[in-house]
Amino acid sequence: MQAKEGIGSYVRMFNEYLYDQVLDGMPSSLYEPVRYIMNLNGKRFRPAICLFGCHCFDTHYEKALPQAFAIELFHNFSLMHDDIMDGASLRRGQASVHNKWNVNQAILSGDLLLVEAYRYLSINLKEGDSINVMGVFNRMAIAVCEGQQMDMDFEHSRQINKGAYLEMVRKKTSVLLGASAEIGALVGGASFGDAANLYRFFEMLGLAFQIQDDLLDLFGSQTSGKEEGGDIKQGKNTLPVVMLAEKATEEELAYLDDLRYSGDISLVPAYLELMDKYSIKSWVEQIRDR
Repeated sequence: MQAKEGIGSYVRMFNEYLYDQVLDGMPSSLYEPVRYIMNLNGKRFRPAICLFGCHCFDTHYEKALPQAFAIELFHNFSLMHDDIMDGASLRRGQASVHNKWNVNQAILSGDLLLVEAYRYLSINLKEGDSINVMGVFNRMAIAVCEGQQMDMDFEHSRQINKGAYLEMVRKKTSVLLGASAEIGALVGGASFGDAANLYRFFEMLGLAFQIQDDLLDLFGSQTSGKEEGGDIKQGKNTLPVVMLAEKATEEELAYLDDLRYSGDISLVPAYLELMDKYSIKSWVEQIRDR
């Protein structure tokens, strides 16, 4: 592998490319939301992974910039639609698109992002390479949609086990990280086997990141800035909550339900007490570290 640069160098290169792209047209009401969300301060982690994947097999990894941009376009398309489904008022600390404009504009502008993603995906690629990259992208896009539907189906439901939750996270979050690396590797000339290995590594890394995020939300963190128990207050089924539902008694779970439905402020402390009783944090950390 030739990739020796820190991730910051990939992000800087990508941002320079992003700022040079012209996402403009008429009517302006369609394009304004697109420019708005693309210029919010995202981490650009996924396009950076794409550039890294290319750099592993080709020193001229800038050749993967169009594909990295396609991935970022798709990511923001999914965020715009997710915010509508979740009723989220904020995105990256700013007003979400549907909140700043309206739901119809957010849906249509999100659709435009998806179309633009496909346009950038094939830039500067030979026909055979374009077909291979498109195949990876399509597989990823279908999985993300499946994962989002699973996430919505899981809301406020106890009929979830550890395996189902991890599969939802894999589809909704991890496959995009894996596909970013795989697409970059293919653009860099990697064999199908090497590209698939890179995919699997970043897919597993994505699972670990999401599990860690679940832990930070539940137990809080001064460095993360997360509110302790934020997901619990919203009724979300994270991995610690799913595992507690498998281990706690029916009486304990009914007590938690009573607290939630009554809006009792002791809901989060009650969850944390039961988490401690059943060593849930330790169990989840073991799954994360596998």
